[in-house]
Amino acid sequence: MPRLEVFKKHHLDQIDLGFDMPEEVKENFMRNGNPKGLTLFDNDIILGLGGVHLLWAGVGECWILLSTYGKSKPLTVAKHSYLLFDDIMAGENLNRMQASVAVSDSKALSFAKWLGFEVEGLMRKYGSDGEDYYRLARIR
Repeated sequence: MPRLEVFKKHHLDQIDLGFDMPEEVKENFMRNGNPKGLTLFDNDIILGLGGVHLLWAGVGECWILLSTYGKSKPLTVAKHSYLLFDDIMAGENLNRMQASVAVSDSKALSFAKWLGFEVEGLMRKYGSDGEDYYRLARIR
């Protein structure tokens, strides 16, 4: 049965992303302390992590990391993600949540749109590998 826990840094070490996340990325992720977020578990296996880095009053940057196992449970992940972002937006009194999605990741783009995000523009050479990303936002 799925359960939610408050996101903790060690969850970044426990999630199986299908690739190794460099320590530098983990440290940058946690640079301003623990971001507001939750970790979704199925028993003791992490399905995904998601939350918001608060940028300033009323604005946050969203993030989601799905595990290889989480990708096999799209309905569970989708339901909890939708509720997560609704709760954070209301609880933190956010007027804007923004996100970045790689142009090459059509599934992530569709998912973000399903969550209520709209494409605002293209960020050329934004990714650490020089890849282009879309900037999306959900406005209240």
